[in-house]
Amino acid sequence: MPDADFYIRKLEDSDPVKDFKSGHSAFLPLKTFLQKQAKEFQQANIAQTYVALTGQTTIIRIETNC
Repeated sequence: MPDADFYIRKLEDSDPVKDFKSGHSAFLPLKTFLQKQAKEFQQANIAQTYVALTGQTTIIRIETNC
């Protein structure tokens, strides 16, 4: 793995998405999706959600491919 301050991987069941804070009201739809639908959509193969992390569980970016 290259030296970086973060790494990217698929969203996992153990990720603490309920604790995700977007920091701005414009990102409220993303926060709602992440907290209520992302894991379900991923399990059903509707969408794959990727997260960029620092450390073990600090999510710094989310991207969903539908």
